[in-house]
Amino acid sequence: TGVLGHVGSSDPQSNVDENPGWIRFAHDYWLDATEVTRSEYKSLMGRDPSPAVSNSPAMPVVNVTWFDAVLFCNARSKRDHLDTVYEYTSAPKDSSGSVWSLDGLATHLGRNGWRLPTESEWEIAARAGSRSPYPWGDLGDSGKADEYAWFQKNSGGRLHEVAHLKPNPWGFYDMAGNAMEWVQDWKASFPKDTVTDYVGPDGPSDVAETPLKSGSYLYGLEHLRPSSRTATYAAYRTAKAEYVGFRCARGGFVPTYANSSGQMTQVPPVSILHSDLNQILEAPASRLVFLNRSNGKNLLSWIDFGEPAPVVRTLPDKDPVFHPVVSPDGKWVAWCTAMEGATGSSRIKARKLTKNDSTVLDLGSGAIPRWWVNGTDTFLIHSTSAMDNSS
Repeated sequence: TGVLGHVGSSDPQSNVDENPGWIRFAHDYWLDATEVTRSEYKSLMGRDPSPAVSNSPAMPVVNVTWFDAVLFCNARSKRDHLDTVYEYTSAPKDSSGSVWSLDGLATHLGRNGWRLPTESEWEIAARAGSRSPYPWGDLGDSGKADEYAWFQKNSGGRLHEVAHLKPNPWGFYDMAGNAMEWVQDWKASFPKDTVTDYVGPDGPSDVAETPLKSGSYLYGLEHLRPSSRTATYAAYRTAKAEYVGFRCARGGFVPTYANSSGQMTQVPPVSILHSDLNQILEAPASRLVFLNRSNGKNLLSWIDFGEPAPVVRTLPDKDPVFHPVVSPDGKWVAWCTAMEGATGSSRIKARKLTKNDSTVLDLGSGAIPRWWVNGTDTFLIHSTSAMDNSS
């Protein structure tokens, strides 16, 4: 917690998209010491997608899409009685059983279930405190790579069992070489200024690419650098290859995204499709107001589904928030400061629903507000206290 981590690189071998940045970690996280193996994957998913190049169950599982990897994380969370991080409505598969999409996908990084590591989490673990191009030194120390990594020079063109070479100083195996690894984020430039708990952009760019980390047994020395983010071609989440696997992470936190304007925001993208919502509600536009329970406090949040890319916005208030209701025209929200059944005093509050912060109106004592339309007039009605809703 509180660690300031260096990501990216400006060394001579780096690509333009590796321009360095700084990430501050306000959360703790756990990371698997090894890549997920074939036996681990089969035990939870009932299938082994890896090519039959070896019967060893200790090989990293490969030939998995990004969606296959996150479904394994969910299955592992269920096994360990943890809340699942990835929520979805359906998981279409190809003829081999591999998942190529997750419809209605919503990712809840605040939950403490198993998930893919963010690129920053992965890179900090791979660097193990080092800021050199390679965890073991610079290009002049390349002879040490054989001690830590299976790559083009020493792999014999094949995968190897996990944890056969030296771990890095923090105890992680195969963070360089063997199988490339999926991470959580969409791919984009690293932020120029220090950002806390950064998880990449809030959606894909024109090229919907996800970083691939660590290099592999088929690739050369330059891909072993922790800052390396790619194979030969752009990695789409639907892709799978005999040299791509993953490892799992745990640790819930409030993520920071970069929006399409490059601004940092803590509002995740909304996955429900506008067309789907129109069909469900039979309405051309809609807004949703709800409570986001975070760090022991109710945060008033809302979504405008009329936007091309809806996001969750938070409207902070110094007092507790309960029972929010949106006005019939979608322009206002009202709430009270005590939960139904509470014996203490409660106030009625209201504010406009705008992208920017709006003035909070204190409408006096009362609880459990409701909007009521009568002809051309709109009323806000409420009970006198949270204990007595018949008054």
